[in-house]
Amino acid sequence: MVKAVTGFTLFQTDADAGTNSAAHSSQLSQVSPAFQNSDPSSLLKVLEHRQSNNIKISAEQKEALLEATAKFEASEILKLKEDLNQEQPVRLQTFAGSVSKHGAEYGKRLMGEMLAQDPRALETWLNPISINQATAEGQITSSQRAQIAESFAANYNAGHPTLAVQEVPLDSQSKKAKASSVDLYLSLAHVQLPQAWYRTQATKTNHFLSFINSSQGPEANQFKKDYSRHVFKSYVESNGPSAAAASGISMHLMAESNSPTEVVEFFSQYSPGERSRIFDHMAASAFRFPIAEQSRYPHEAPKEFKDSFSLFMSSVAKAKGPQAEQLALELTDKFIEKEQYDIDLSGSSTEKLKKENPVYFERVRALGEVFKNHTKPILDKYTDYDSDIVGRMQSGFPEKQFQVDTKKLANLFRLTLFNPDCPQANTIRQNVLDYSEDLKTEINQREEQIASEVAQPEKPKGVDMGNFQMGSGEMLTLPAPRIRNAGNLGMRKTNE
Repeated sequence: MVKAVTGFTLFQTDADAGTNSAAHSSQLSQVSPAFQNSDPSSLLKVLEHRQSNNIKISAEQKEALLEATAKFEASEILKLKEDLNQEQPVRLQTFAGSVSKHGAEYGKRLMGEMLAQDPRALETWLNPISINQATAEGQITSSQRAQIAESFAANYNAGHPTLAVQEVPLDSQSKKAKASSVDLYLSLAHVQLPQAWYRTQATKTNHFLSFINSSQGPEANQFKKDYSRHVFKSYVESNGPSAAAASGISMHLMAESNSPTEVVEFFSQYSPGERSRIFDHMAASAFRFPIAEQSRYPHEAPKEFKDSFSLFMSSVAKAKGPQAEQLALELTDKFIEKEQYDIDLSGSSTEKLKKENPVYFERVRALGEVFKNHTKPILDKYTDYDSDIVGRMQSGFPEKQFQVDTKKLANLFRLTLFNPDCPQANTIRQNVLDYSEDLKTEINQREEQIASEVAQPEKPKGVDMGNFQMGSGEMLTLPAPRIRNAGNLGMRKTNE
């Protein structure tokens, strides 16, 4: 018998089922795989009595009970009318009540049967938008939403046919692609989308992330790990039209379910050239998802879609070791070289940029975090004296690598050290001062050693990096060792 909203009364009381041992024995003797099509209502009494009376039941018998009951209950729930516009989503409420009431094992089984009997459930009445809206309106609880997400993740992890990757049609022109139903829901498999569709895609992505992140259980965590890698391998590596959106979704799930070290290890498998393209996709993902200010849904989910590139930089900043340092160097180089990353503060458009750029503050904060935690390798790179000619300046004179590095370091300082919007500015300043002291000590020791062996050599010429506004009025000079030319950083604070 179905009870709307509160779910099925699957486990009856002792009074309902009878409590004498003869009745127990009679029921138990009938439970086997051969009786899978028996009335689930009566079969489930066995599980209740096993729990309350310590009566053992084999794994085979339990499997038969769960399967029979889930099939029966799924079919009964689907008989409930589901009007997406109705005030009370009875089918969703009933399903939520059953999934949450009878434990994770049964919840997984019931979700599996629901997807088998109604493969389009995730696109209609059981979609993340409807679930989040019902939660916001108090029609289902946050705990129930989390258990629905956990049972969904469990079925994906187990390779449920409805959720598995398979060949699917994409449009009316008979185009096909290998994709999962989740890929299709998030519009990742489509060859091309009209610009107007990105807003809808953003809303779906936003709600999906809010839905799956509602569960912190083991199945949801494993889903985030596996699905993020599937999306990355399937849609980002191919550099296809959905690469930007896919990189954003993948990075969100990866940051939720992986340690910073695991994130660094994953991206370290790619070559620097491949990572450069990946960084471009991540940087573009924030602009592929302009979250709608107005939504046709009265209760919009929390804005889960943070800037994925900032999330990635934060993971790199928190990780340690050679791989993390290499990624920190590449990220820093990307940021301070290319204006497409939208944190350039030059010119008179600074305030306009801050106002219009949805990721400015996140990226400045993330860049500052990278520089703060990986100060030494970054400064080592940009103060290395490399006299190789790498191009021509506007004047026509040859431009050497150390001149390019000097400009990059100046830009990095401007974006972090001297940027009032960078929360790590003071810490970075101290790191740079400490680095300069260590470098000066190193140089002095080398010069003393050389002087004791041979005549004092001529000091290499310094690189004048200009005067920067910082500190409390002191002028900091970084004399360079033979292998490095830091020149005069000239960092000082004036009263101007």
